[in-house]
Amino acid sequence: MEYYKTLLARISELPSSATFTMGQAYGEGWREIPAKEKIEMGRKLKKDVLADRIPDVVSNGTIPGSVHPHKFYKKL
Repeated sequence: MEYYKTLLARISELPSSATFTMGQAYGEGWREIPAKEKIEMGRKLKKDVLADRIPDVVSNGTIPGSVHPHKFYKKL
């Protein structure tokens, strides 16, 4: 999952107290990622955050989206 590795790298670069969705954290190139990959990344990121495998990142609920709610995260 190269996309997921890129996502984690970009999350690690975010400043403390930043709140974000996966798309916001990924930034440039997000639209080009196939939908299936985004869904898989979303599941993996949520699972890893809830299991404390991603340092200083917590789940912060969801925010409304045009199609479905988006998972929202916060970097501590």
